[in-house]
Formats: sequence, C-alpha cells, structure tokens
Amino acid sequence: AAIFYTGGTTGRPKGCELSHVALLIQGVAAISNCRLDNASVLGHTAPLFHLAAFNALLGLTAVAGTCTFLPEFTPKALLESIETEGTNVAILVPTMIPAVLD
Repeated sequence: AAIFYTGGTTGRPKGCELSHVALLIQGVAAISNCRLDNASVLGHTAPLFHLAAFNALLGLTAVAGTCTFLPEFTPKALLESIETEGTNVAILVPTMIPAVLD
C-alpha cells in the first residue's frame, strides 16, 4: 500500500513496504492509543512524511475527526491552534513537549 523511508541513522535510508493490513492495524491502534473519536481535533505538528503522524491521520479519518496543519512547529503556533481551532490531540517529539510547557 505504501513505502515509507527510514531516517537512515545507521546508514542509507531504506524503503519499508507497508501493506494495507499493516496500515489498517496502525490506524486502529492510533484510535485506541490516542483515544480518537469524532470530537478529536489533531494538531498536525510533524512533517507529513512522518509515520507516527500518518498513523494518527489514518485513525482520525476512520473516526471522522478533524485535522489542522501547522505550517511549521512553534510552541506559539500550537497554543494558538488549541485556542482557535480546538486542537485536543497532538503528536509531539520529546523536545517539543518542554518547549510547549515553557
């Protein structure tokens, strides 16, 4: 169904083939892990190619939630999205969390 590329941290990036079943399972897992439902508003903070964010989008689509996109991540942009768009879900890498809290 899709090919996603690794970060290449231990060598050249490699294409990883993901089947339809794998994407389905990842979407269902995102629904459960992120507690997604039709009231969910995902603030998309990661690059569009990032698999964790893609999985959240799969689950969000399945439950008819809403997605907002930030042109680039800044703590201010995320906080404004929470206030103006009602963002209540975000996939953040560890360095983003203290930046938002500060």
